[in-house]
Amino acid sequence: MAHRTRDRQPLLPVLSQHVSDRWHRLRDSTRDQRHNRPPVCAINRVTGEPVKVFREEKLAFWQWAVIDTLRLAGLRAEELTELSHLSIRDYQRFNGEVVVGPSKSDR
Repeated sequence: MAHRTRDRQPLLPVLSQHVSDRWHRLRDSTRDQRHNRPPVCAINRVTGEPVKVFREEKLAFWQWAVIDTLRLAGLRAEELTELSHLSIRDYQRFNGEVVVGPSKSDR
């Protein structure tokens, strides 16, 4: 398991950047949705099928949120499923710095 983790570690920034870029691109295309306008539907030029842009943006957000939470907190997938708003808290280090977490890596 540790060997697989080390093999995949260099790909983490690429994955994180990809989901972040996708979410920001889709978020920008659904700004009208927040003003109670009709849902935006586009046509995929490759497949010709309709795409519900708001749904895609929502999915992209949750992909970004999950990956960044796993990455920044150092959590395993099982620990993410147990995470709730009660798990997140502030604490103050000896040097006065306030940290949200704490995470496993103490960041």
